[in-house]
Amino acid sequence: MRVGVLAIFSLAAAGCALLVSLDDLGDGSVDAAEGGSDVVSFDDAADVVDADAGAAPVVLANNRAAPHDLQLDPPYVVWIEDPPPVSLVVRYDTTSQLTPKVEATSLAGEIYRGLAADATKHQLFWTRTGAVNALVECRTALCNAQDIAQADGGQLAKVIIEPGTTYWEHAAGICAVHIYATDRDSGATAVFHDACEYNTIASDGTSLWYESFIGTLAGSSFASDASVTTKLPGTIAASTIHGEWYLFGTGAVDGSVYACALPTCPDAALATGQAAPIAFAADDNAIYWINAGSGAGNDGSLVTCAATGPCTPNVLVSGIDHPTSIAIDATYIYYTDASNILRLAR
Repeated sequence: MRVGVLAIFSLAAAGCALLVSLDDLGDGSVDAAEGGSDVVSFDDAADVVDADAGAAPVVLANNRAAPHDLQLDPPYVVWIEDPPPVSLVVRYDTTSQLTPKVEATSLAGEIYRGLAADATKHQLFWTRTGAVNALVECRTALCNAQDIAQADGGQLAKVIIEPGTTYWEHAAGICAVHIYATDRDSGATAVFHDACEYNTIASDGTSLWYESFIGTLAGSSFASDASVTTKLPGTIAASTIHGEWYLFGTGAVDGSVYACALPTCPDAALATGQAAPIAFAADDNAIYWINAGSGAGNDGSLVTCAATGPCTPNVLVSGIDHPTSIAIDATYIYYTDASNILRLAR
């Protein structure tokens, strides 16, 4: 597939919780927003809105501790943040606009990653790396976090939710990533497939796609042992799937964004010269991604192009300080920077 092809497709085709007080963690920690205003203005952020982008972003939650893994579970926006020495799962109610509330707190030294939300059942899943590595589950706004599966050693990463089954990554070593499948009713867990790189799994509803080896995309059916592989034009830094299209970015500072009509991938990129594309979201109308920038700070960006192509990248927001994640609904784009959760009208 070449770039011009985009013009004719639609993307439619186990530890107890540690109770940590504000005094224990100081500024930007568990309840850093508790004492401030519920919703702060854009003046509190350093991001620069492109002249053609329209209204400025609104900061939903400020003074957060490196938020990431942003998820939508309407009416909630949910994310993970890392005020040392713990990790938190935090939610913000977009209807009441009250201060963010902590859903779960790790033990000291533990790390939360891979947050995924099942909005149909208001359930949250994430991984915990620490003395006991685990896949964790709780109900949004009524969270009593429970370990539902465990893995020894290594590092846990991304989570994918499918009906009845949760898939999660366990990086046991160099190019040694186990993708586990956990039955949510019985808790039974087994290795689904092995991969090379973590944080690369994505689902199209019938198969799980992942980087099986450096520069190689593999798709494994949920219903059978059938698998297919295709060579990629680069290594995966981040990915998402919408319809039959697999979107991924190469994480180099001079990175590229690709769209694959599964099970194959193009040699030509949709967009080049992108500064480390690290997070994606898409629907039938548009593709969105986050460019991390150089890593020095205040040079990240939020970019979009039309789903019906051709892909002409349009920078919606520039000058973002260490952006990490993105989510969309029909009305808004949500994203994180170094210390804020922001919302931009589409």
